[in-house]
Amino acid sequence: MLVALSTFAIACAPGMMGAPNPAIRAPQAYVSPDMDFTKIGTIGVFPLFPASSMSSPYGSVTDDTFGESMVSALSSEVQTRQGQWRMVDYKEMLTLINKANLGTGYKNLQADMNTSYGGLQGSLVLSPATRKFMADIQKAAGVDAFLIGSYTLTREPRAMGSVVTMTRVVDVAEVRLVLFAAKANQAWWTASVGRFGAREGIVREIAQSLATNLGKGTLRQM
Repeated sequence: MLVALSTFAIACAPGMMGAPNPAIRAPQAYVSPDMDFTKIGTIGVFPLFPASSMSSPYGSVTDDTFGESMVSALSSEVQTRQGQWRMVDYKEMLTLINKANLGTGYKNLQADMNTSYGGLQGSLVLSPATRKFMADIQKAAGVDAFLIGSYTLTREPRAMGSVVTMTRVVDVAEVRLVLFAAKANQAWWTASVGRFGAREGIVREIAQSLATNLGKGTLRQM
């Protein structure tokens, strides 16, 4: 299955999709016309995959810490804003993967996600082996949909301040997220959001942006 993923944009347009807080900027997102929230009762959240080298000329970044902080914040925000769903969090998902001996399939999913940052120009291709893994983990977890994501994280110089321009080396992160309908074997929503600044702030802003706008975006056949 080919899933279109958006290109990275640090500056996102203000939310236009009815977000409760206008200060939360919407991600660049696309939604399938087949998406149906009424068919989701339980959702599984995969850990976020690191998508590239986590170092830059300005210093290394602790990617494991960021990835876990990011998926934890995202899970919490989704649970708050989609309270009707039962959540199988990323720790439970990893336990199920280990118990069902699906580690190879999990690595295949990570490889497919990481390929989207390479020569396929933002597309995610799920291989036959990964599609089988998705079917197997769906049965093991008993979920209707998954959140699958990846991220990049570097340290770069950025202009800070509105009155007096100052350049400061800060964390720069992008998170890409897919809402994947398990039984339909289809991506119902894809999004990309980037932020820069202090680590705690960008984790919070990205999680709120994605959770607030989950299922909202430009209609696209995926």
